[in-house]
Amino acid sequence: MRSSQRILDSLEAQLREQQVLCNKYQDEASQHKTTATQMRLLTEQAERTLDDNTATLNRKEQELRSTEDKMTTLEHQLDSMTVTSRGDRDEITTLRATIAALDREKDLLQGQVDERTERIAQLEQDLSLTVQSFG
Repeated sequence: MRSSQRILDSLEAQLREQQVLCNKYQDEASQHKTTATQMRLLTEQAERTLDDNTATLNRKEQELRSTEDKMTTLEHQLDSMTVTSRGDRDEITTLRATIAALDREKDLLQGQVDERTERIAQLEQDLSLTVQSFG
């Protein structure tokens, strides 16, 4: 009977050891489950963040393309305006030269008019004196 008692005590001791091990493994499994849940939540959060960032990147790339298109349009307009401005400057230069030539011609003509007016006045005075001397 002692032998069976020893066997029974030995089996009970083994059972307690197995229960301790079982509790330990259950705790570890619970910790792993918690860690796995946390990892899953972090993964989901990372995926949402990645989706948000991808959407933002796509939106910013579209904005960049739009801005680049506007810049290209504005550069073409600037080139066109530059050509027009050069043409306008050339026309202004031509008009200034024409105005200067016309001013010189006007001055010359005014001088001729002044000379002829003086000559006419002189002739009228001479005529008046001649009429008075005959009259």
